[in-house]
Amino acid sequence: MIEESISSLAKNFFDKYLVKSNFGECSLFLCRKDGGVLYKYGPIVNNVEPDSICVLMSGAWQAAETVSLMASREKALKGFFRFSFDTSSNGMYILPLTINSKKYYLGALFYDQKNPAILKNEIKKLLFSFQNEVLSFDEAEMENQSFLFGNITDKEMNDIFSFND
Repeated sequence: MIEESISSLAKNFFDKYLVKSNFGECSLFLCRKDGGVLYKYGPIVNNVEPDSICVLMSGAWQAAETVSLMASREKALKGFFRFSFDTSSNGMYILPLTINSKKYYLGALFYDQKNPAILKNEIKKLLFSFQNEVLSFDEAEMENQSFLFGNITDKEMNDIFSFND
C-alpha cells in the first residue's frame, strides 16, 4: 500500500469516526517513521506546524524505544508499547502501528481533559479499528490487483524481450 492510499484511507476513516466521537480538545496525527504527516485532525495550540509535531513525536518514540532496548536484557521489545507524557489533564500520547512492514505512529495532543485515561483508551480502540480497516483494504487491493503478464509462458516472454538482429 502506498503512502497516498494510507493517507486517503486515514482521512476517510478518521474523519468518519471522529465526527461522532467526543475527544474534546484533542489533536490527532498519523505520522510516518521519518515524521512525515499522513493525517491531522483537531486544533493545535500555539500555531505549531503539524510537520514539526510529527517529526518530534516520531523522534520521541524512537528515542524511548532505543533507551528501552538498551535497558532490556531482550534483543527485541515484546508487547504493546505506548508512549505517554502528560499531566492529569494535558499531554501527548503515541501508539505505534505497522502497515506492510513499515512503522507509523498515531499520536495525540490533548488539552483540558477531565479523564485522560478514557481518552487514551478511545485512541487505542481507534488505532485497532484503523488497523483492521487497513488490513481489509490491503486484502481487497490484492484481490483486485491484476498482473500485466499473468498468463504468459516463458517462450512468449523470451519472444517479447529478445532482440532480432
